[in-house]
Amino acid sequence: MKMNKKISLYVGLLLVVIVAVFGIVFYDKFNKEYKYAISLPKYEKELDPDLVKSFKEYWELFEKGEYDETYEYELPYQKFLHSKKWYKNFMLGSKKHLKFAISKIKIDPENKNIVYIYIKFHNKYKKFTQRDKWIKVDGIWYHKFIDTILPSLDY
Repeated sequence: MKMNKKISLYVGLLLVVIVAVFGIVFYDKFNKEYKYAISLPKYEKELDPDLVKSFKEYWELFEKGEYDETYEYELPYQKFLHSKKWYKNFMLGSKKHLKFAISKIKIDPENKNIVYIYIKFHNKYKKFTQRDKWIKVDGIWYHKFIDTILPSLDY
């Protein structure tokens, strides 16, 4: 009877270890499979190199959850309206987007300092496209995040 309890205990522990190892392997595979695709290769020739650099830096920081840093890329008037603390809290919910790809880019024909980068986001729950707006102000490219205070007809 005591021997059966010991065997059961060892079998149970072995099963726990096996499940943990499988969990780690599949979790790691899932994380490697779903990463941001921060790349603009087919668009780089038509875009300002400074925009390409800012775009890549912004999304790499976003992926890491470094919202203190992404805040610095946002439009100055938006930083005036929203504190860094508010911004960080707002952005925390955005981490659910596990993967994205650039679907198209549109340069405003009337103002070359406004560029729309259309991004297809997806995770295991949903897919959607978002228009990522970048505006060049005094020679610097800024990201426009979706603002919840001011309505925007042209976002």
